[in-house]
Amino acid sequence: MYISSDIASRIKELCKNKNIIIKDMLVCCGLSKNALSSMLSGGSTPKSENLARIADYLDCSVDYLLGRTDNPDSHKITAHRTQSEIQMAVDRMLDIEMEGYVRLYTAAQSTDNHPEEIIYMRKDRWEQMQQAPETDENFGG
Repeated sequence: MYISSDIASRIKELCKNKNIIIKDMLVCCGLSKNALSSMLSGGSTPKSENLARIADYLDCSVDYLLGRTDNPDSHKITAHRTQSEIQMAVDRMLDIEMEGYVRLYTAAQSTDNHPEEIIYMRKDRWEQMQQAPETDENFGG
């Protein structure tokens, strides 16, 4: 169970840190100007859709408002995922979208200093190139 006064304290703290006028935020979120005062005095906990609106307005997570995390930016962080895990997820999505293509990695550095670039080529063209003798013509030259 979540304590409304704790939620209100977090909202109040975020507003202060971000120089946001509480009453303006509440009105923009479709809440009464007195909603925070009511929460601070132990009133009812806001509905989930209202918490979501407040979290969006304050650019924090609902989990932070509820006290489930002490990091208001937890919705922005993917620290529990390594770069390679993220790349594997992206690759899986691309595999689905790029069916019928092969993924090739270049050895040269790209213009933005990434160590490699990914190039997609139709599978049938790639297979033709693998069977043909190596010539400049196969590589667009």
